Amino acid sequence: MELRKLHHGLDGLDITFQGCVGVALLSLLGRAKEVAQESKQPEHVDFKGLPFAVSPTGVSGYRYVVDTGPDGEKWFFAKSSKRDGWNIRVSVASMSLALHGYVAAKERIWERLELFGAWVMDHSVSRVDFACDFEAPEFQIKPECVVAHWRMTQSEYTETEADGGFHIVRQARRVNSLTIGKMPGRQIIIYDKRREVIDRRKTYWWGIWEAPKETPVWRIEVRAGKRELKDRWNISTLETLEAMLPEIVGSMLMDIRLHEEDQADTNVTRQSLHPIWEAVTEAALDPFAADVVAPDPEPIIRETQQQIKDRYLSLVSGLTASLSVITGVNDLEELGDGIAASIGAHVRANKTKFLDSQKRARKRLRFVVDEGAWSVPTM
Repeated sequence: MELRKLHHGLDGLDITFQGCVGVALLSLLGRAKEVAQESKQPEHVDFKGLPFAVSPTGVSGYRYVVDTGPDGEKWFFAKSSKRDGWNIRVSVASMSLALHGYVAAKERIWERLELFGAWVMDHSVSRVDFACDFEAPEFQIKPECVVAHWRMTQSEYTETEADGGFHIVRQARRVNSLTIGKMPGRQIIIYDKRREVIDRRKTYWWGIWEAPKETPVWRIEVRAGKRELKDRWNISTLETLEAMLPEIVGSMLMDIRLHEEDQADTNVTRQSLHPIWEAVTEAALDPFAADVVAPDPEPIIRETQQQIKDRYLSLVSGLTASLSVITGVNDLEELGDGIAASIGAHVRANKTKFLDSQKRARKRLRFVVDEGAWSVPTM
């Protein structure tokens, strides 16, 4: 089977901290959230030079949710100054880990905690995801070739699937995704990453892979949640995670395996692993190796910006077609000037409303157009 590894490394990291942030930050977050609730959209603010967006809503146990951008992190803060409480949580974006690597992401977490004026007594890793992407034109998911614990059942995907079940997503007869296990325990997902990149418009992955957009890409993603890390491996700190991650991922890949199909030996303990499983098992021996060959982030950031610009141009083009029919402008050469004149007149007649909309858009798109919102310069 033709198989080429395109990328491997950490794809997700969640950490909870025992401690609290400074009063200055909590005060700013309180004011920003009030504005966000009134406008029903995130409020963009700066704190000591760091731009971020404050969500109008919180999550269980955390009053404030802060987003530092597409290649940053999402922070969660409780409204508390008690140092012995677990009042801070961070979830590192997959784009951050792919562009900058685990070491840089970890360093930035501690730097931002210092900037937030945080008092940290302890920390606990609650989730880690490891992913490996392959160019594999001939690969197909065969659920019947998966070997796992006997308690795990196989069924079509449903939202109420029992613990430890198989989630299968099909398109026609083709299986696009197979999920084994359930968080916050252990979980392995095999899926068509190219399809996900297209559907969710994560075009920056083409730059990370350095591959043409028609390349068939399959991902093996190994997720270890809080229950797996704490109960099975007694892991809480980043230091122990770094030491044990190869063993954790390797163990999960042995407990849940993908075998080659049509093997003469019916004893699964003697059957051969699928080549893609052998490759991801080998990559898991050094899960942090991707840090050494992190891609140049600037072209990827440019691609992200261009993708969003193209999306808006597509929306404008579709509306222009309808507007041309209503205004009776059918000649394509006259279309641009005619539509532009109509839009210009409408904007001038509704200047205040337009400026308000522009202000909201500037906030909403800050992470796209503001070079200071990215972790590296965009100009």
